[in-house]
Amino acid sequence: MKRMVLMMLLVTILWGGTDHYILCEGNFMTPNASLWRLSEGSAAIEGPLHWSYPQNPLGDTGQSLTIHEDKLYIIVNNSHTIEVMQLSPGTSIYERSISLAGKGPRFMTIENNLAYITCWLVPGIVILDLNTDSILESITLDGKPEGIKLIDGRLYVSIVEKASSWDKDNRLLVFENDGESWVLSQTVTTQPGPSELFLQTLSDGEKALWFINTWFDESWNTNAGVNRFEITANGGEYSSVNLGIVTQLPPDIVFCEDKALISYNGNFHYYDAQLQANLISGISKYSSIVYSMARVGHQLLVGYTDDYQAPDSLAVWNLDSFENEAQFAVGAIPGSIASYSYPTNVSKLLRPAKFQLISNYPNPFNSSTMIMWNGIAGEEYKLRMVNLLGQELSSTKVYATYDGVHRHLFQMNENSVSGLYMVQLISGKQQDSMPVIFLK
Repeated sequence: MKRMVLMMLLVTILWGGTDHYILCEGNFMTPNASLWRLSEGSAAIEGPLHWSYPQNPLGDTGQSLTIHEDKLYIIVNNSHTIEVMQLSPGTSIYERSISLAGKGPRFMTIENNLAYITCWLVPGIVILDLNTDSILESITLDGKPEGIKLIDGRLYVSIVEKASSWDKDNRLLVFENDGESWVLSQTVTTQPGPSELFLQTLSDGEKALWFINTWFDESWNTNAGVNRFEITANGGEYSSVNLGIVTQLPPDIVFCEDKALISYNGNFHYYDAQLQANLISGISKYSSIVYSMARVGHQLLVGYTDDYQAPDSLAVWNLDSFENEAQFAVGAIPGSIASYSYPTNVSKLLRPAKFQLISNYPNPFNSSTMIMWNGIAGEEYKLRMVNLLGQELSSTKVYATYDGVHRHLFQMNENSVSGLYMVQLISGKQQDSMPVIFLK
């Protein structure tokens, strides 16, 4: 996918001093994971950053992002690496790659420059010294670990599957350090298939872990539940609610004051500490698959996929007005979002300065290609495909329903010959053009 930067005009205040990094998972067994940035000072989406498939691939299956002390750690699961980038306002510089060959890393938490990493192929937890990139210790487990958090000296780990099969496990493990090693202090039985862990700090200072769990019934329907573990001095209290058969359920949970926001079955819901749900009716029911979420102030960033193929979408929702403020094209399967904050006076949300063609994917193409174009909300445009003689092959009207990048799937006429063609985006007497290559 080509590098894409959308230039915008100032209109209103957005996020002060924060850059948002979006890791697109890509397709399993294909090294097309990609990294994108929604920059401070603008609402420009930029990417892919540093890596570009296939010439310079990030790797196979982008799993998760962690930001710690001005560094971004990118776990690439099926390439068994952690890619490290140095962060500064509006920029990121590639630093190094850490090999975890044969370990299948999933998620990580960092304290005192030690990284605690869940790994399916160990299976267990790898403790990595980030000063030397050397493994200090491995904690072998009898199941595949998924989420991990280090909170007030305790290590919390969800066990999602059995070690020797794909059968779901149902445990949350709590470890404490006795001064020499990590010792299991508590085992909590959960609903089957507990996933990534999310820490909530309540208004009274108390803390709770939330997580989604999923499993398949005998008919291979996806069942799920919402889980909460309230952390106490002596351990914790576990509660859960079974959602039954669900669709479109991302593992991400975001927090709004003392409520948890969770998405499933095409809707968004608030959950309180008693696991009572309240449907958010202001955000319209969606048909795309929600794959990731992150809250930034009054905005909700949501990663969508329609078909698990690039390009997919990142949308920005306003949690006060429930309006869709912006939408951007990104790589395949936006699965992890992390935010990097730094001091600044003011940041602005920007709007498109003009309509423009961005790129098409794939290019060259042999039957169809996705054309990405930038438009201004409420405007009507014409998309044309012409040959080098200017003869029109097709023409269609398109509408910009919001400010930002839109997509149009173009099907080439089967009688067309291989060669170079021009795509034109027309508004009144103005137009933008770009070449595309058709190969039979």
